[in-house]
Amino acid sequence: MSRSAQRAKLVELATVIWRAFGVALPKLPPNTQAVMRRPVVDGDLRWVLSLMIAAALGINRSQRADVAELGRVRGLEPDVQRVLMAEMGAGYVVAHIDTLLPRFAELPRALTSAKQDDIASALARAVNGWPDAARSLNDWLEGPDVLEAAWALVRRFPDPNAGRPSLWGEAPDAPSTTTPKRGERFDHADYSARRKKR
Repeated sequence: MSRSAQRAKLVELATVIWRAFGVALPKLPPNTQAVMRRPVVDGDLRWVLSLMIAAALGINRSQRADVAELGRVRGLEPDVQRVLMAEMGAGYVVAHIDTLLPRFAELPRALTSAKQDDIASALARAVNGWPDAARSLNDWLEGPDVLEAAWALVRRFPDPNAGRPSLWGEAPDAPSTTTPKRGERFDHADYSARRKKR
């Protein structure tokens, strides 16, 4: 599958998680709600966290069977997802969130079933179930590693409500066959006299 198709699959899964976080947000501690709403480019940390969870699930470093099943259902290819994160310098934070995924134990099955209420409940239980969860999650989300990676992530993968294309220049999946050769561009160049603009 092409890299552009894998980017689209990552955004699709992150969007499902992001929407479920929107439903779960009122059930989270007020300080966690405030942190999740912190702006990043034209998105927020809720979108960043959704992207990181989706990428960690797509990469599946822990080789969990339930996560592998989700990846199969969603069409995520771990090697391509790993490259997408590494290109933006987000590999480190995604690797770190991978260690937090056991706290989201119910999430892969909920995402496989694709029922938004189940996904939102799994997210709320995961955050609220940690002892001192809110503070440790908030501190991590507001840490320099996450915030630095967040800007690159949101510029490349805009918030679903942003209404803009990616601001990240991306290499095409394959060389373009429609690019004219240098000689053809020269033959079609306009060499008529130019007039000075006043």
